[in-house]
Order: sequence, then C-alpha cells, then structure tokens
Amino acid sequence: MAIEKTQKEFDKLYKDCIEAWGERTQLRQAQEECAELIIAINHFCRNRKTGLEEIIEEAADVFLMVNQVIEIVGRDKVMAVASYKVDRTNKLLKGDK
Repeated sequence: MAIEKTQKEFDKLYKDCIEAWGERTQLRQAQEECAELIIAINHFCRNRKTGLEEIIEEAADVFLMVNQVIEIVGRDKVMAVASYKVDRTNKLLKGDK
C-alpha cells in the first residue's frame, strides 16, 4: 500500500478533527485507541488469529490520535522532550549512565 497523503493533508485532518469534536473528546479517543493497540499487541503475543493485521490497524489509529494530542499540547513542547529522550536513550545504548 503506497503512502498517498501528504504531511499537509494529515496536519489539516488533525486540526479539523480537534475543531469539530473538541480537545477533550479527541484526548479520550486517543486514550481508547491506545487501549485497543495494547489489546492487539497482547493478542499478537499470545498467537491469536487476528495477529499482525490487528496491530497495523490499531497502530494507524494511534498514529492519527497521537498526532492530534501533539497538536493539542504543542508540537514544540513535545519535540523538546522527545529530543531529550533521544539523547538519554543514545547514552543508554552506548552504556553511559
């Protein structure tokens, strides 16, 4: 399956969803989608029939919702913390404390 949407289209969708349904509703929806991904991963690890396809479906939902959460709380704030966490993880990978 080819990627057919541009980043601009995704960003517009995130803003449109937040405007249409509100921040609190979208935060709750993100919470629900994360829970569904947890269940899908659990099913996969337990060798249930739904397996990998279920993870892909739920990961896509979480991807869309997490980007809305980032839009709500502020991309710059999230990227600043993510940058710190990348540095911390790289130190761990190198064996630094």
